[in-house]
Amino acid sequence: MAITGIEATYLDIPLPADFFPSWIPGRTQSHNRCVVVEVKDDSGQVGIGTATCFERQQAEVVKYIAVDLIGQFLIGADPFEIEKHSKLVTRFAMMFGGRPWLLECALWDLMAKLAGQPLYKLLGGARQSIPLYCSFGESLLVKDVAARKEAVDARIADGFRAFKLRSRSAGYRDDIRLMEAIRDHVGDEIDLMIDCNQGWNLSPLGAEWSYEEAYQFCRAAESLGFRWVEEPRHRFDFEGLTRLCAEVKITIAGGELNQGLHEFKLLIDRDCLDKLQPDATLAGGIAMARKVATLCEARGKAFSPHTWTNGIGLLLNLHLACGVPNCDILEYPFEEPGWVPEARDAMLLDPPRPRDGVIQVPSGPGIGVELDREAMEKYGTRL
Repeated sequence: MAITGIEATYLDIPLPADFFPSWIPGRTQSHNRCVVVEVKDDSGQVGIGTATCFERQQAEVVKYIAVDLIGQFLIGADPFEIEKHSKLVTRFAMMFGGRPWLLECALWDLMAKLAGQPLYKLLGGARQSIPLYCSFGESLLVKDVAARKEAVDARIADGFRAFKLRSRSAGYRDDIRLMEAIRDHVGDEIDLMIDCNQGWNLSPLGAEWSYEEAYQFCRAAESLGFRWVEEPRHRFDFEGLTRLCAEVKITIAGGELNQGLHEFKLLIDRDCLDKLQPDATLAGGIAMARKVATLCEARGKAFSPHTWTNGIGLLLNLHLACGVPNCDILEYPFEEPGWVPEARDAMLLDPPRPRDGVIQVPSGPGIGVELDREAMEKYGTRL
């Protein structure tokens, strides 16, 4: 078996309505943009991976690093030598950036297809389904409280029992008042989490909290019975995160964009986080994320991948979550009217949908879902 070719396609999929991501205050997102890479072998099998991007220019950088630079060393290689390939991708990522993890993910999909098994079984086969939390993408202050309550009610009617809200307010006390309103609305039987989006900041409009502000916010979320607080400090504030975890009782989560096993080991060894959330498509690939899960298991830390990318990224992390033994819930991105499953998953044929707040992992080989070639043709440009 040998890898024979690698192709990349830029997708520009319009959203049904504008979306206002809490992690980039001031930015309006009107499209689901990503790069899809396809890795082919001499038997005709194809593995797929993905990387999100802002514009085509970024997609071209991803293609150059993943296909032109890294890809030249993969042609003719055995797709099953995944540890070697993962280290190769990691070395280039550390030198050039560009999030080339989509290539490593595609190799996992290809390997599982060649083995004739769903990917989650190659990763451990811990479970065939997993509960979801509905992850909203807009901050509490974008929609008024009545609209947010309606959105929660709609997803409760679909069977969801857990929700992640978003905070990005310069006056964080305003967020706390809205958190109180949502808790009063849903009662104690619904799990609530809150993402502070302090782990990284791309916008000058974003509020950067002091340690004291982060502490007060976590104590407020704790008093409201929230399940966890996500990214209350910058991802490299190791001392601040360690102190915060020691001073509050609520679970502190993060790690979606930390890079390299060494960073995650540091986060775990120094007790910076209670829950680790590496995204296989953003933070080191599937091989590394699985190792983070193992480190978490050994140290009694929780593990649950970040999934806010697109339909392929969600599926890859779903297989990861169902493969490892210590993931009890998974993020499900959903923000009406802009970021909805139909736009998120538009590049896929028959992607799985949750039922009663639980999703079944696809049972077909690889990630178990094929690309929608008509959608790829309609929205895609070959790079």
